[in-house]
Amino acid sequence: MTDLQWDAVNRNLVIIDNDFAETDQQQCSTQNAGIILEGRVVNLLNPQIGVGFNSQVMGGDVAQASAQLSRAVSQILADGALQSSWQSIPPPPNVQFDFSLNASYAD
Repeated sequence: MTDLQWDAVNRNLVIIDNDFAETDQQQCSTQNAGIILEGRVVNLLNPQIGVGFNSQVMGGDVAQASAQLSRAVSQILADGALQSSWQSIPPPPNVQFDFSLNASYAD
């Protein structure tokens, strides 16, 4: 499985030698799950996909963050992932909540 490579920092497709860069199987899982978690309206043909996590939970509480993470997992699975889950992890100092999100689009 390959996919077009997405630069999450610059929010753009990666182009190398005037052509679209592709990702490997492992990167697809990381990139697709991250796009769904952070993006809003990530698919114009299916605009309900995309959680917009940071904008949805900024200033909110742990329950709101948990709800948005559960939405993301549902959308990742609907996108074709074979597995997806999240778990709360110990936060760094001065942070109220931290988590780990996992997804796998391949065996």
